[in-house]
Amino acid sequence: MSATKDTPKSEPTPAVVEVEMKSNTTTDQPKKKYSDKLHKNFSLMERAFTDANKRIADAVAQGLGEWTDRREASAFKKKNGAYKDGLKNFSKALRKSLKEGAEAPADFLDTLSKIKI
Repeated sequence: MSATKDTPKSEPTPAVVEVEMKSNTTTDQPKKKYSDKLHKNFSLMERAFTDANKRIADAVAQGLGEWTDRREASAFKKKNGAYKDGLKNFSKALRKSLKEGAEAPADFLDTLSKIKI
């Protein structure tokens, strides 16, 4: 007969991870400096205008990317596919682009409405 050893099973030790939490308050960042309220308002308007223009540029880039992808897919699917499906591909890309870009005026005007004069 073979002898079996009864070895005590050790309990696994839990891993300890130390996490350093940072506060999520806005006081950590320095405040922007303005000479007076008028310059602050102009700066906020310029920021809103820049954000709206960025949204429009992103929408155009997204639409052009969609058009290119659809054009390539049409070219591979059928003979002269990029030519035959050109208007369909363009209209779908334009729809996607306009959907995103249509929010730009609303974003700009929402920011303007928050400015205290």
